[in-house]
Amino acid sequence: MRNTYLLLLGLSFSVAFGQGQLINLNNIYCNVSPNGSLFQNENAWALCNIKDASFNSVMFTGHLWLAAIENNNLYTATQDYYLAQDLNYGASDFHFGPVANDQNLSAYVNRYNRVWKIDRSMIDQHIQNYNDPNYQVLNEILEWPAHGDTNNGEAWLLAPFADLNANQEYEPLLGEYPIIRGDQTIYCIFNESDRHQPRTNLSEMGFEVHLQVYAYDTTSLAALNNALFFNYRIINRSNFNYESVYASQWYDSDLGYSFDDICGSDSSLALSYTYNADSIDGPGVGFGANPPAVGFSLLNANAGGAMYYNNSGGFNGPLATTDPSLPVHWKNLMQNRWRDGSHLSLENPSGLFNLANGDGFDTSQAAIASNWAYNDQDNWYCSPLNTGDKRQMLNVSPQALAAGDTLCIDLLLSYARDLNDGNPFAAVDKMKNEVGALQAFWQNRNFTCSENFVNLKETASRLQNEVYPNPFVDELNISWNSLHKGIFKLYNAQGSLMMEGAISGPNASFSLKSLEAGVYLLYLQEKGSSNSQCIRLLKK
Repeated sequence: MRNTYLLLLGLSFSVAFGQGQLINLNNIYCNVSPNGSLFQNENAWALCNIKDASFNSVMFTGHLWLAAIENNNLYTATQDYYLAQDLNYGASDFHFGPVANDQNLSAYVNRYNRVWKIDRSMIDQHIQNYNDPNYQVLNEILEWPAHGDTNNGEAWLLAPFADLNANQEYEPLLGEYPIIRGDQTIYCIFNESDRHQPRTNLSEMGFEVHLQVYAYDTTSLAALNNALFFNYRIINRSNFNYESVYASQWYDSDLGYSFDDICGSDSSLALSYTYNADSIDGPGVGFGANPPAVGFSLLNANAGGAMYYNNSGGFNGPLATTDPSLPVHWKNLMQNRWRDGSHLSLENPSGLFNLANGDGFDTSQAAIASNWAYNDQDNWYCSPLNTGDKRQMLNVSPQALAAGDTLCIDLLLSYARDLNDGNPFAAVDKMKNEVGALQAFWQNRNFTCSENFVNLKETASRLQNEVYPNPFVDELNISWNSLHKGIFKLYNAQGSLMMEGAISGPNASFSLKSLEAGVYLLYLQEKGSSNSQCIRLLKK
């Protein structure tokens, strides 16, 4: 697709999808919609803009793709070009909200036809002031979708929260709060079990997806200014044990002027990217000189590969390399195969900007099979003449998903531009350097596949140790009052273990300079007994 902005009025549907919201903490402004649509709202595409580049767009649209096999039956769920207000682009296998008995109930629609946007500062303010009689709890805290309506077949535990009294109920008036990632998060819940206008077919899998798109401020790493993180939590709400589940981040990137874009990948970074074929991006809505690059990389799951296909409109090449139209086509693409099932081929790798590089479609199937389209690690690049409209996919290796189980996929969206080098691949090189640093940053967050709630119960027990200062800055001291040795564990507000160790004497000191400012819980336990203590701490 191309950068065409459509504002269509006068069309009505039984349930129009909500507008979504922008994540806008740093240099990338991106819209997220209630049914998981990326970079668009119900009226327009290309809502992924760069603040310091006159808000030029780098992404046209994107969505999660899913496929599954159970007892040799193939199921698929996809979305590509979708606008809720346009009958020509109204096909989607995804619907806002959790899996439920009736997704047309007014209460269901009013609750879930939205996204939730919340900043870390809101949560910190709530934690510090919830018991102040003059404090007014923000709607962002009160309306967090922690629970579903079990009378409508919805799961009770939905979005994660700090369950400080361990009763599995979200009680913000008692100081409980949402568990989020990053310094700003957009959260949405969607499913593929209610297909009014299906993109693939009517056969549902029973998958419910929780998506967090989150960003960080730049105090700890400058590259965070041009990065967004994505966490998909895919829950099998069906009664089927799926033998293989395939997942892909599908996207159509348009770097300003989209007719001079080409794509590539780097298997060593699990990265799929788009860059300019020449040194000037334009005319019109282009970035001009020193064009940028943009891409997705996998952070946690086993990377299956990177694939692409061509827009069939006006394309004169092989039909097998164009848009999918059958369930088997989608599955093949998610396996790094062309829609006819032939493998992606490492075809005539000839080096950067060399016109002899092949397109990866080898009718003889004699070339070496590859899982990575235009993998620069193999010296294979897209020819600068091959600038036809391409759609890209970053694929995850298939895995089994039993009834009730959860699959988490974490991704990084990166943008880079090198204003000192006119070579269009310079932006890719810069992005790669930043991707490596951002991947290491993310790994140090110690995220796990999110549980529905995090039990960080503050307790009073027979242990009455003093911990000071609180709030602390760089160092924390513990006056250990027990005759027995002890252990300590320090958790952040997301429930991730940040530090642990032993306490062997009456006084212990720990340097915590490396920790970011925020709320933490310190768990103390006496060795050889059940005596424990949990204390809430604040790092300035």
